[in-house]
Amino acid sequence: MNPQTKAIYVRALTESNAKLAKIADLEAKRVKVAKKSKGVSIGMSKEDVKSSSWGKPRHINRTVNAYGVSEQWVYDGGYLYFDSEILTAIQN
Repeated sequence: MNPQTKAIYVRALTESNAKLAKIADLEAKRVKVAKKSKGVSIGMSKEDVKSSSWGKPRHINRTVNAYGVSEQWVYDGGYLYFDSEILTAIQN
């Protein structure tokens, strides 16, 4: 939940205001839809990618080496590469 949405929720709970709670719900939905409509970019987390228009991968290939774990996420339209939890490369 983004800080603005959280602040509205806190205010709604503090004031027991159902109208503010409804506004907060609408804001949370708006943010979720906006994320879903966006593509991916280098530096995104795995959760951000799953929330994007790319969604969950069809398959995940993991590589373990001396430097850590890297992953290749396989999609019908391309590949995403992660080092640890961060998107580091896009191939499409």
